[in-house]
Amino acid sequence: MAVQVLHVPASVPAEELRDLFGQLGPVTSIVMTYDPARKESDALVVYERAAAASADEAVDLFDSYPLHGSLLEVQLVQSVHQYTAQLTASLSQQTAASADAVATPPGAHYASLEAEMRDLQLHLQQHASEMKQPTAPQQQAEHISGWEEGWQSIASAPRRRPQHAPEAAAAGPASSTSSGGAGAGSAAEAPPNRGLWIGWIDLQVTSADLVRALSRFGPVTLEHMQPAARPAYDKQRYQWGIVQFKHLEHAMKAMNAWKKQVVPGISTVPLKVTYYNKQDHK
Repeated sequence: MAVQVLHVPASVPAEELRDLFGQLGPVTSIVMTYDPARKESDALVVYERAAAASADEAVDLFDSYPLHGSLLEVQLVQSVHQYTAQLTASLSQQTAASADAVATPPGAHYASLEAEMRDLQLHLQQHASEMKQPTAPQQQAEHISGWEEGWQSIASAPRRRPQHAPEAAAAGPASSTSSGGAGAGSAAEAPPNRGLWIGWIDLQVTSADLVRALSRFGPVTLEHMQPAARPAYDKQRYQWGIVQFKHLEHAMKAMNAWKKQVVPGISTVPLKVTYYNKQDHK
């Protein structure tokens, strides 16, 4: 499985991304491309087949992760072959533009990238062949639904909260994948309701602090709040909470205002906020 990582600062090397995303599972390939117009890079991070769920966790954990002053955007990749084709086309356009400007043939940098893309496509085809081999019925149902050529669809791969977030049995919000939203393969929102799950809350924040901060949106009650089971990506400990608003419109306002934001007095990193329906987690 793979994820696309957008808004990577130009100063970040592939090794740093491998160390970061490798916390969730073995990474087999990383392809980075630099966009001079945006002065930042995009990356494709490919996990080993045995670590398929790591891609789902990477979206949960590293989407909106602050890296060198930039907030990463992480999306599941629905079709790696389509992604590589688009990337190759984009590189061709950039090379053509450079050739027009400098009147020189494409440089070794593009040739190297093109070769790397071919190697990656071969690697992906090998993975596709492996995945077509008979496996346990349950694994096929979870990981290979809709598979024909390459990674056509990973929408049915099981979603898991990162380990520092609440366990599913405890009360973490369910997530799924969708081809809509911010881009193909981005995590889909749960349907709006009066409940919110809020993660990345600073440890020193009390339940009264959280309720007080949320009360500006409308009447709200705290259902649960606890420290995370283990340190997060930055080696720090955070906590998470579940709240219920009296009215749906107040929950939606809080969601829009707090999602992916640093809230003074509540967090020092962008909050993870999603709608939470108790019925979905019984």
